[in-house]
Amino acid sequence: MASKEALAAAFKRYDERRRLRERAAAMGAFVNLRFKKGMDEISPAHNWGHVQRVATYAPEIVKALGGTEGEAEVARTAGYMHDLVRKPTETESHGQAGARKTREVFAKNALGPFGFTEAETEIISHAIAKHEEVPSRLKGPNKDVPKMDSVDRVRLALWLADKLEANGYYILARRAGFVGGERIREGDLGKKGFKPQDAPLVVALESYIRLHVKNDQDTYPKYFRPVVDEMFDVQRDFYYSLLKGLNLTEEDVARLVVEKGMAKQADVEKTEAKRKDSRALIASRDEDAVKSAFEVIGHFSSEKWYRRDLKESIDSFRPRYAKARDWKKGMEGYLQGRLRSDIHRKMEFVEAESPPVTARRERDFYANINRMLSMRW
Repeated sequence: MASKEALAAAFKRYDERRRLRERAAAMGAFVNLRFKKGMDEISPAHNWGHVQRVATYAPEIVKALGGTEGEAEVARTAGYMHDLVRKPTETESHGQAGARKTREVFAKNALGPFGFTEAETEIISHAIAKHEEVPSRLKGPNKDVPKMDSVDRVRLALWLADKLEANGYYILARRAGFVGGERIREGDLGKKGFKPQDAPLVVALESYIRLHVKNDQDTYPKYFRPVVDEMFDVQRDFYYSLLKGLNLTEEDVARLVVEKGMAKQADVEKTEAKRKDSRALIASRDEDAVKSAFEVIGHFSSEKWYRRDLKESIDSFRPRYAKARDWKKGMEGYLQGRLRSDIHRKMEFVEAESPPVTARRERDFYANINRMLSMRW
């Protein structure tokens, strides 16, 4: 029979998990209510559906990385709060603003359902404040090592969870609406002189920034690449089709993002120094793919749809071209939880290439990722 001390410790751990679960749930209800009442300046691309998915992915990633149930609930809370302040612009940090608002909410409800400890508040607000930036861990020698402390684990989990929403089929609709619609009509890109008819060009410029400058595929740790590699392939297919229709090379795009003040000269020069030549890939896109890319942008950036809920916009999309129909199926599949990779094949590859302990940890990681990507939204 277990000792009284062991039982007391077990009950304490149970109470701690329950406390954090209850607070995370309360935080989710709070954010959802604010969204419904329009109390915050939130883009439709960063709406409750997006926040809910990030708040589901983040704790699963924490657990896959060996974190505790308590850390998972802290990450879930960070997921709910990470885009509470999100204007249609990329010229100011929304992470810092979101972190400040999070601390304000927690301070006003210290004894209520949002009563997080000082340490928990610090981990949550730190993850939110930094979620726009690549975690420093991914820039160092331990990039591919899944073992880390609580602060790094929650921060990395939130960043990875948010990036699952910034890739694959779903981002085709999301970027067209947010960048080609909102940021031109209401935000920073309109102030730079872009007009609604420039939506295809603007989406191409933003895609270059996301694919090469802010969200480079090589940034991801080895244990997460099997999850995102196929999603990057989808995004490139769309991007190259768009460039062919615009009659642009990536060299042209690199020049334009600097001229328009969308990226820093130094960052683009660093990107161009290592980027592979894509001219043959752009030229290989057929007419249907080109027309499909323009059709996607035309729908989701239109005045009628750019501010609507993305799920509703996707449901209303009636594409004429074959590739656009395939892309729509992929968008629907993502929202229905059908996004899957060949997890078993990739787990065998990881096991063959990795030490046993790391392989076992990574198998658990992929199992959790597969499960969370199968959830319906």
